Amino acid sequence: MSEYELRRRMGDRRFWTDYFGATFEGAERYPELADISLSFPVDDEYGLVLEMREIEFRALMLRCPEAAEPACIAYLDEAHPMPLGLRWTELDLIGRCAAWDTPGLPHPGVAVALLAPFIPIVEGDDAGMAIALLQAALRHIAEAADPYGEFGTASAAGLPDRYVQTFMELCDLRDADLYWRHDPDAGWYLDQKSHGDRTLYSYRKLSNLDFPFAELKACEARARRRLADAPDPAWRTPDVVKLLGDITATGDLSATGSLLTALRKAGCDNATVLAALAEPVIPVQAC
Repeated sequence: MSEYELRRRMGDRRFWTDYFGATFEGAERYPELADISLSFPVDDEYGLVLEMREIEFRALMLRCPEAAEPACIAYLDEAHPMPLGLRWTELDLIGRCAAWDTPGLPHPGVAVALLAPFIPIVEGDDAGMAIALLQAALRHIAEAADPYGEFGTASAAGLPDRYVQTFMELCDLRDADLYWRHDPDAGWYLDQKSHGDRTLYSYRKLSNLDFPFAELKACEARARRRLADAPDPAWRTPDVVKLLGDITATGDLSATGSLLTALRKAGCDNATVLAALAEPVIPVQAC
């Protein structure tokens, strides 16, 4: 699917209410949620793939060189959903990698909003960061999808606060006693402190030997290396280093305009980096 077609669909409020299961009962479903495959690459070998066959089935796949076909790590259907497959820190890394090469997918933006149903907000997993990412993605999704107003119909007029709040509540599972545990061999897996009203619907359990734990760890490691190696060393001029150090140390984003100017003088031409530092500055995007 082309970036133009993606933006056209993402600019429709009804797309998002259907996607998050928040459309009122009895309404006809969004007619174009069928046979969509979206890729969020880390590089040529690793990445995530979201496959949709109408709204009834959505699968989150992991692409890796060890497998001929992407491995399913989570899915949503109307019968036996297993939606919880990623951590927010993993999405943040992969989303940044995807945005680096694809200015049409700013981070946080479309990738975070589309993949949020597969990533629970749970206690002890930097819930504050997760909420900030999701809020930024949802509040700016219309602008990210339709930056030039090409599809400026009433249905593409943005997401009102009540929709943002509803979508946030659907992803927030802090009342379900879910938490992430770390195993020295497998890595991170999802567990539940008690068995209350909610059931843990996830393939990412330590007991599931078919889950691609090793491949997902390799993907995360590749994403970290990719982001560390991506900036051109020539951009690290004294002015850039000083401004970046000051912003990192204080958290004060008032100097992002100066940093943007310094990066341009240093030869930075990456559209994603430049857009993240341009006004209006979105904190979780600029950082």
